[in-house]
Amino acid sequence: MEVIRGDVSSNLGACLANAFLLDLKHMGLIHPKLNLKDIILDKSKIDREKARIKLSSNLQHVHQNENLLCVGIDCRIDKDTLQYKEVVDENGKKKIVKIKGAECHFTFTRETGTESKYLTHRVIPNLGATGVLLAEDVAAVLTEYNSVDTVKAILVDNTSTNTGCEAGLITALEKKINKKLHTIGCSLHQNELPFREIFKSIDGTTRSPTTFTGPLGKLCINNYQDLPQVEFPKINGPLDHHHLTEVTSNLSGEQRLLFGACCWHFPRS
Repeated sequence: MEVIRGDVSSNLGACLANAFLLDLKHMGLIHPKLNLKDIILDKSKIDREKARIKLSSNLQHVHQNENLLCVGIDCRIDKDTLQYKEVVDENGKKKIVKIKGAECHFTFTRETGTESKYLTHRVIPNLGATGVLLAEDVAAVLTEYNSVDTVKAILVDNTSTNTGCEAGLITALEKKINKKLHTIGCSLHQNELPFREIFKSIDGTTRSPTTFTGPLGKLCINNYQDLPQVEFPKINGPLDHHHLTEVTSNLSGEQRLLFGACCWHFPRS
């Protein structure tokens, strides 16, 4: 298991294990009558044991998480994912090399209403992943976890790829498994979309990923967080005496930062 977790090759794993056995023999911790050649390890033995451990671990994980009621799905591009790629060297020979590159992970979680637990993930194209293509992966995962008949809801971001009425993920998935599903849209995603539209209406659209062209955006170029705070009168509101730990734990980083700044300037009595 540690060889798998550490992404260690079978050859290196066998070398480390054999070196450990040799040390035990020199320390007198192996019975003298035991021939070291009978327990020596090679790459093939490590490969077979890795395959057995992977199969056993996957079956146990599926058994513990089958018959799902609600599944959460989300896509994320990891920029520094370790990948194995086939290349051709200067002699024209093909070989496998390790590289780090961008990889889009389609992640699945088990949602119970009180906790979110990782299930599995699939690798999908960085660009051009349609709702129909994603629905195929979701259906395969539901089948793997014996949950096609039990699933009732899908938790997704509110994008057209997921929620489109004609070719969206949910629509395609319902056709694929032949049953209706309850769609749970991300509330925080909905919370940020109106603000983005308001900002675009007031300040205009951006011209590049790092700069603003409108009057509000240009004011944000400089770093004002170290400037002294301006004194202003406190305005009492209905949230002054409420503890919102449960709510703030689900906010995005920017929202928590804004809420924390408000709490610093408006201390609760």
